Amino acid sequence: MAKKQTTVFRQLITNIVIPLIISVGFFSGISYYYNKKELEKNYAEAKARILRETEDLLSVYDYSMNMHEEQFSKRMREVNDFIINDVKKNAKNPATLDLNEVVKKLELDTNLHAIYILDTPCVIVNTTFKRDLGLDFAKMNSVFIKFFSDTRKNKKFIEDRFARERATWKIKKYTYAPFADGRFVLELGFYSDKAWSLNKLLLEKVESISKQYGEIKSVNLMMGILNATDKSTPPEFMNSYTECLRLKKAVHAEQIKGDSKEYIDFLFISMAKTTMFDGYVVQIISNDSKERELVRNELRKFGFIFLVTVIPLIVLIYFRARKITNPIKKLINKVQVISSGNLDERIEEEGHNEITELSKDFNQMVDKLQESYEGLEQKVKDRTAEISHQKELVEEKQKEIVDSIKYAKRIQVALITSEIYFERNLKRLNKK
Repeated sequence: MAKKQTTVFRQLITNIVIPLIISVGFFSGISYYYNKKELEKNYAEAKARILRETEDLLSVYDYSMNMHEEQFSKRMREVNDFIINDVKKNAKNPATLDLNEVVKKLELDTNLHAIYILDTPCVIVNTTFKRDLGLDFAKMNSVFIKFFSDTRKNKKFIEDRFARERATWKIKKYTYAPFADGRFVLELGFYSDKAWSLNKLLLEKVESISKQYGEIKSVNLMMGILNATDKSTPPEFMNSYTECLRLKKAVHAEQIKGDSKEYIDFLFISMAKTTMFDGYVVQIISNDSKERELVRNELRKFGFIFLVTVIPLIVLIYFRARKITNPIKKLINKVQVISSGNLDERIEEEGHNEITELSKDFNQMVDKLQESYEGLEQKVKDRTAEISHQKELVEEKQKEIVDSIKYAKRIQVALITSEIYFERNLKRLNKK
């Protein structure tokens, strides 16, 4: 099978341009790899700074809240002890206890103070906060079953930190204590405007951190309960949120959202003085905008290098290839003419390069070939003339031989004829 014919231009493109494009692409890939690593490093540093800043904010927040909670703790303990002792002393049923009377006796404000009585396992059967009457914590999350079960077993007064109320999302401090019968649990919830202000300020400060980093969309702080859902966490990331609380360490997750990727990081921060919560969780939401911008920049750089180097090089190679191949084409045409037998043709000797040297050498070769041809032709003529002369001599000798043969034949015929005549005459004489 004949090999496919190639050209100088194609060979130059194959041997120069293609390796150049591969090299440019390779170095662009290396540049993208290191820049991506730098982005990942910057993002990791940003997460570390966010975590440190949040921890610093929480230390101030916790200190302020602890100071503020001391005022509530004493009052809530008094209210708790009064209700527990009143029920025990008067053998009252907590489920039917007149809480309005209790509120009046203790001079409580139902807009700020709420009383809840929970039956087994954790259903609110009596409360001053009517919106939560009949609320079953077990249906919200099974973790509450264990919490209230432990509260009954411990038979102690438990207070927890200020946290957001499920129904109103306001800040509220809760305490828990079992009644003497071990069946019912008393829960108190007190609002605080100051605690609300402190919590709001904390969240605003945490959320403002994201403005320092372009690739980060939002930063949220949550008080986490293991296996409990959180409103601010997208449902598709709840498993990662739970994993962060369970492992007590950072967890990363991502998902495809349209044409881009969305990343979410959960960073764990331990929480002191709490029985309900498992810790703080810092939620950082970001996307791959920086990475996509990096890809665009690398493509732009590759395109720029391609435009300023590869395309001009292709054009240069094209014209240089033409300059190289044109003399070669002329040489080929002349060779074809000469090879057909026209030894008077000569190749034009232009320039001062290898093609010129080749043309000179070829012309010299044709000159010698022509001399040889002409010499051979003369020899052929001389030989032909010699052969013709030899032929004439042979023909002349041949003629002489033929003439001699003819003469001999005539003599022979004459002799034979005389002999016959003599014999005939002799026979005649004998007859007589």
